[in-house]
Amino acid sequence: MEIDFPLKINPRFMGIYLFLLAILYLARDYLGGPFTFLFYLFLLAPSLSLAYLIVAQSSVKYYQYFENEHPVKEEDVRYRLILTTESIFPIPLMRLHFKNIHPYLERVTEDLALSMGGHSRFEKEYLIRCPYRGIYTIGLESIIFEDFLGIFRIKRNIWYRTFYVYPRILKIEKLPVAERPSIAERQPVRNDIFKDTSLFAGLREYRRNESLKHVYWKKFASTGRPYIKEYDISAEESVFICLDMRRGKLSGIEELIAEDTSIEIMIALVNHLVERGLKTRLHIYGTEYATVENKQQFGELYRKTLLLKFKEYPFIFSGTILITHILDAVLLDIAERTRYGELSPLVFFNLTGASSLQTTTAQLGKLIDRGVRIIIVRNANQIEEEISLQC
Repeated sequence: MEIDFPLKINPRFMGIYLFLLAILYLARDYLGGPFTFLFYLFLLAPSLSLAYLIVAQSSVKYYQYFENEHPVKEEDVRYRLILTTESIFPIPLMRLHFKNIHPYLERVTEDLALSMGGHSRFEKEYLIRCPYRGIYTIGLESIIFEDFLGIFRIKRNIWYRTFYVYPRILKIEKLPVAERPSIAERQPVRNDIFKDTSLFAGLREYRRNESLKHVYWKKFASTGRPYIKEYDISAEESVFICLDMRRGKLSGIEELIAEDTSIEIMIALVNHLVERGLKTRLHIYGTEYATVENKQQFGELYRKTLLLKFKEYPFIFSGTILITHILDAVLLDIAERTRYGELSPLVFFNLTGASSLQTTTAQLGKLIDRGVRIIIVRNANQIEEEISLQC
């Protein structure tokens, strides 16, 4: 939909015009003759030029076509622009201003200046890649028409198209089914994954050769005797995923890539669990929780991922799966608890945000040697392959 065409005057050219008009005025008074005719012709020229511009620009039509209406990350949008003049009047000059597509994308649709003859056609096609999740604005923002004298400008605002580019839904074939690290406790992980640690039942004394996973260490420190915390089993099997959305030291394009990678790992995991009929409890930003147990709830979660951004907030990990890009005390605490027989949660480490790949990889290797279960994702475009190779 088009709005009113605001008329603007170029002060520079108007100043030149007024200066020349004053000279012709003096020439008419002192010399007369042909200068009188030139003076009145020059006096009427802006009005004639403006009238012509109004008529000529009204015959210009534009058409914008977009092939992919609902792109996801890594897909393309083919954009085609067509301009036509549907009258015999040529356009002296028009400037095409395009909307900035994305803050981190190289400018594909550069502004153009062109002239068009009567009953002519201009066509140009652009291929716009969407390498990041987020909001893209594609198309013309405005067309500015200028008259022959360069004095008047008529601006026509254009409704560009807004595209909401969501993360990919990657397919994961399997997740690791590890066993407890202790030789004496070769039990499947499944019981620990579905035990709801929010359902505290009470304390009892530690029994010989029993797992140290749920030892109440504060009680041990005060009494000198080990006690075990007991929990009820949730009636519904669920997996608790914690998505670490702290910014850390990231900024700019590196931050955007790391955000997309962590979110696509989370989406892939939740989708994998939902397809297998498992309930997922998702923890984001330290305070936001979501429960996903069917396709409808997955769709609601998926739509919310468009605006998820890293930010600073207090982070305390609890859960069975951790997705993070920060190597700090959280992972060291997991490694320390693993030393005392506690089963390590499954950690998906997003290495795309690491400042030093070699140093971080070496530190992760040491944590793996200490019993922490870590799956490393090094490449944002090979998430499925890297997870499959390490499962």
